[in-house]
Formats: sequence, C-alpha cells, structure tokens
Amino acid sequence: MMPNKNYVKGYKIELMAKKELEDTGHFVVRSSGSHGIIDLIAIDFNYVRLIQIKSCSTPRMPSFKDEISKLSDFREKMPGFCRVELWVKGNKEWKKITI
Repeated sequence: MMPNKNYVKGYKIELMAKKELEDTGHFVVRSSGSHGIIDLIAIDFNYVRLIQIKSCSTPRMPSFKDEISKLSDFREKMPGFCRVELWVKGNKEWKKITI
C-alpha cells in the first residue's frame, strides 16, 4: 500500500527543515508519528527550538491563525530557554514565525 501523498510531502519538507537546522549546527530530532503540535526539536548552545512545519503552495500564504493560537498556548507552558516557532514552506522560501 502506497503512503498518503500529503504525508510524503510533509515528510520531505520536514527533512528539508531538519537539514537546514543541522547545517547551522543544531542537533535535531524529528517527532515523526506523534501527531502532536511539534514536528522538530532543534537544540543548540542557546535555545531549544520547538518547531511546527507547514507547507503552502499558493503565492500568498494564509495566516495560519489556528496554528499560531495553539502554539501560543503551548509557548506559555515552556521555560524561557525554549523558542516555539512555525515554519511555513512556500513555493520558493520559508516563512519563519517565532511565537
């Protein structure tokens, strides 16, 4: 049985983000299959970055208000050394929002 096309697309985008973070010196863990709010956990000497990955193929990216609201609620429970971020992969580049 072939995997769902959306799953495969999401998996590839998560791997792209993981590689970008690793290339900048982060230790990165992908929380695959968790169905949670966080897709990647990236650690460097300053922060623990908790990142949700989304993709959008339209020229104008939607606002992702629901995701930002969920991440804001999640952020309130995290200690100061944690950064919560939403990364949206558009056609050509990433839009990165720190919550």
